[in-house]
Amino acid sequence: ELPVCHGPTDILAADAVAELRAFGIRKPIILTETGFVKPKHSGASECYEKDKHGMLLHDMLFAPFFAGAAGTGHVWFWKQAIDTPNHWRHFQRFRRAIEATDPPAEGFEPIQIDHPQLRIYALRGRRTVLAWCRDSQNDWRSELQQGVAPRTLSNIRIPIGDLAPTASAAPANIDAYDPWEDRWAPARREGADVVLPEFHRSLVLRCRP
Repeated sequence: ELPVCHGPTDILAADAVAELRAFGIRKPIILTETGFVKPKHSGASECYEKDKHGMLLHDMLFAPFFAGAAGTGHVWFWKQAIDTPNHWRHFQRFRRAIEATDPPAEGFEPIQIDHPQLRIYALRGRRTVLAWCRDSQNDWRSELQQGVAPRTLSNIRIPIGDLAPTASAAPANIDAYDPWEDRWAPARREGADVVLPEFHRSLVLRCRP
């Protein structure tokens, strides 16, 4: 019945992690049993059959971690969400997104960065910022219920200062990982902004001094 349960997956997952973090207990948090159900929890949602690209699984994996959890979200209805449609690659894409990063050593703290076109969930560490950028106009309702294909986002800009590990350490190296194409690429800098490479649905940024 909670309104947040009827909105975008990433907002729901991030909200659940924030609720747990609000207790102030310094222990690892894992979000478990995340999924899409029919009314009254009578079974798996029909959305899984429509989700040919694994958007639901992607959001359930990425959002909790970038909101401050100690790992990916755990997915209920694994047969419908993962095995039958063969969406296993999304686990490998998550691994690729955080490769060459040591989360415990970084001591990451989650932050959210305001942006007119994206929901940006970022982890600010001692020398690295990881940011998951999610298209705010694309979600399970638009893509799976209304049949609206994800738009291509180009020339998206983020102020460099928003991606700095500290106020005095502007990132000199910013790479972008496209989890839908399984491709790393450098992000372009123009003045005080970072210009993201063209993407759809989501993109991960890795920023270091």
